[in-house]
Formats: sequence, C-alpha cells, structure tokens
Amino acid sequence: MRVIFLKDIKGTARKGEIKEVSAGYAKNFLLPKNIAELATERVISEMDRANAAEEKEIAGFRDRIKELEEAGELEFKLKTGKKGEVYGSITREDIEKKVNEFFRKAKSEKSLGHIEVKLVKPIREIGKREIEIKIGRGISGKINISVNSEQQKTAL
Repeated sequence: MRVIFLKDIKGTARKGEIKEVSAGYAKNFLLPKNIAELATERVISEMDRANAAEEKEIAGFRDRIKELEEAGELEFKLKTGKKGEVYGSITREDIEKKVNEFFRKAKSEKSLGHIEVKLVKPIREIGKREIEIKIGRGISGKINISVNSEQQKTAL
C-alpha cells in the first residue's frame, strides 16, 4: 500500500516521503494516528503544490538574507564617557529590531518574520562585528554591524 508520510518516523520515513508499506501497518498504525495518508493522485498533487509554495517562500527568505548581507553594516551607537568607558550594551533584541527596520525602510513586501540572532552575550565594546542570524527552515546568514561611540555629555 502506498502512503505519504505526514510526520517523520525515525528509521522509517521523513515527512512528505512516499513509501510502499504493508496494508496492516498502514491500516492499523499509520492511518489511525494521522502519521500517513493514502498516496492518491489528488493527495500527491496537493503535496506537490504545497512543496512548490514552500520552496518559493524559502527562496524569498534567501533573497532577503542576501539583500541584508549586501546592504553593508547596520549601525548602532553606545554612549561613552570621556575616557572611553562604555555605558549600556547592544542586545539580541536591538539587532532584531534594527533588521526589521531595515526591511520596512526598504519597503519590502514581506519582513523576515521570526529572526534568531546568534549572540552569546550583549555587545559592550565599540567596533565592528559579524553576527549570524537565522530565520528558520535552515536559512541563515551573516550581517555586519558597527558599534560607534556617542559621547555622553556631563553637566557641571
């Protein structure tokens, strides 16, 4: 019996895979638990359409990452004292916000959605860095950020 797997089953099949399985295994386990569906022509064509739409969406996300990588640096400012001491930090949330602002300014029809910034600890130094961002589905990229000094004014 041919079935399309709707979920991953370790050692058996991955989601979206079409396999020939025994009728008993399909009827007693896979179908009742909604792990698989019979591989009819209609179901296969629906799955192909869904896969094509997903591939198009993934290609769009890859284009967005490339656009962000080619844009140059995202600039941040940290307040510093007269002796170079830094007040404050740049956090993961600050970077995520700046990335989303970049796409709003570029008038992109879609934002990146959920962005995961790989930042071990907040940035507390002036300088340039390369930061990895992930947007899911195995799509990631590296962006350059520049942290510049903003002189703190002291009152006398």
